Amino acid sequence: MVKNLESEARYPGQTAGVLRLSQSSLERYLKCGLSYLLDRELKHRRCTVPMMIGSAVAWAAKKDNREKLKTGAKGLLLNQIIEAGVSFYEEEQEESEIMDAKSVVRKGLDETAKASRSFAMYVSPNVQDLIEAEQPIVANIAADLEIAGTPDYINRDGVGDLKTGRPWTQDRAAVSRQLTVYGILHRARHGVYPNRVWIDSLSSTRSGWLAQRLWSYRNPEDYLAMIDILKRAQDGIEKQSFQAPSEGAWYCSSKWCVHYWDCPAIIGRRKNNV
Repeated sequence: MVKNLESEARYPGQTAGVLRLSQSSLERYLKCGLSYLLDRELKHRRCTVPMMIGSAVAWAAKKDNREKLKTGAKGLLLNQIIEAGVSFYEEEQEESEIMDAKSVVRKGLDETAKASRSFAMYVSPNVQDLIEAEQPIVANIAADLEIAGTPDYINRDGVGDLKTGRPWTQDRAAVSRQLTVYGILHRARHGVYPNRVWIDSLSSTRSGWLAQRLWSYRNPEDYLAMIDILKRAQDGIEKQSFQAPSEGAWYCSSKWCVHYWDCPAIIGRRKNNV
């Protein structure tokens, strides 16, 4: 199986009576409570081609980073990274319910190869001095609340994450909840907040895949604000409050949401789908 890695780490067991939110499920709930709820009800994996490309490149990056940690060398060769991404994409086709047309899926395979190549050439060389790569971490927020996540990489300078899809901006990185959560997880693991955080943004443009690193910082007030957000999310989930996203949200479309075609809260679905 493509997706097996030796010594794959797992989260510790969950304590009864404690709500554990993963970083991804927290972000899903904050963006769209209905998507969070529908995800919990799904019995299988459902995805779109942009999601598959992102997951495939993330898998290739994971293997590359694990190789760096294992050997202390430069990581995988370019063709190995491309092969890892493409193989993952192909396997995902077999295991998931894909919401896009077959022609889009076929094109996605080519885009996966191109994105994996760009990662190998422009992102991987900048990922150095690794301490951890995609290791699961759990942080206690309150007696009945935990936050969990697997930062893509932690090095001596801080914690970073790879994003494939819509291009990120410096302003978006500055307010990213995910990076703030990763700072909290860094402190839970290493006893201190990271010096800085960053996003490696890999996005598709007309001239090819563009890679950009966006550095950011967090202060104590930012972490307190994130803890407040976590507690409010916990309160909403426990009260069964699952709200639709704000009007015009970019992620409320068939391209980015796997629940778009069966969501009960879409207005103008057939007319306005993008």
